[in-house]
Amino acid sequence: MAMRTFLLSLLLLNTSWTMAAVTVVNGDDWRLPSWSSPLDDTRFYSEEASPADHVDVRVIDLSWRQINPRKGEFSTTTADSAAGMQFPSLDDQRALPGKYWLRIWVSGQNWAPAWVKSDCNISKTWKDQEGQARHLPIWNSCVWKHVKDMYRQVLTGWGMAADPDMLFIQVPGAFYYTEFDLDIPFQAAKDGLSFDAFNTWFQAAMKDLVTIANGENSDPSDDYAWKLVYTGEDYPFDDTWSGATNLLARDAVQAGLGIRNGITELFNFHLNHTPAYGATIAQDGHIEINEDWPLLTDKRTIGAENECYNACGYHAKDLGSSPNGVGRLS
Repeated sequence: MAMRTFLLSLLLLNTSWTMAAVTVVNGDDWRLPSWSSPLDDTRFYSEEASPADHVDVRVIDLSWRQINPRKGEFSTTTADSAAGMQFPSLDDQRALPGKYWLRIWVSGQNWAPAWVKSDCNISKTWKDQEGQARHLPIWNSCVWKHVKDMYRQVLTGWGMAADPDMLFIQVPGAFYYTEFDLDIPFQAAKDGLSFDAFNTWFQAAMKDLVTIANGENSDPSDDYAWKLVYTGEDYPFDDTWSGATNLLARDAVQAGLGIRNGITELFNFHLNHTPAYGATIAQDGHIEINEDWPLLTDKRTIGAENECYNACGYHAKDLGSSPNGVGRLS
């Protein structure tokens, strides 16, 4: 499969203005202000490091079942695979030098430990829209309890949240490519899942993850929720619950998580408001930024994956081609 590449960037705007002569010429001017400077290479990350491309941050991929192969047992020496990729043991992956981001494949029937399905009496699963996996109902209270135990072990028990080499972790780790596309809950809705039930779980689950990453205590010295990155999106395509899911990403940020959005290229016809980022479109068409939005006032990760220029079935021919899976984070 093609390497899925992600980039992180931050625009620093100078608020000091001076009057100068303006020369109008034909064409596009891509010059940068003299006060701007390049970001460090840790803002660029992918599944594999590629120093030649200034991508120095690699992924550590793990499945839930390799972490927690048996109930009450956790392993750093077990290998596994998912989505056609091989995952060496955690010990082997951590032995490699350099910065990394963490992705745990949670919800897939073949990503989760076999004992979870029987322990939680799960009889119904759903295949994601790309056919990558059938998925467990992560919103099931029994399933989510076991997921929390796993995250608690990884982040606190194994000290990965405190590891300075771990820049961030994508959560909650569910559905296609763990990106929390909502096609699975939408399918489950046809089998009786209500938005109220899903939302009740979602709001509590985001707080659960923050609490776990912050050490489940009142000591701020071991707080690492700022490393959590919610992988859902503002205004997902929701024809099932009539747009009730529109602000879930905003809610995740309000709960204390960072954000990564996967459809930012669709701003010209779909994704205009991005409340998770503190940005909205005003009535006069201008973008309004809420400078007090919590995401913009601390060190949480702010991200965007850009792969829909030519990879999502939509067309933006005038924008030219873009590598599959190119994105930005800060």
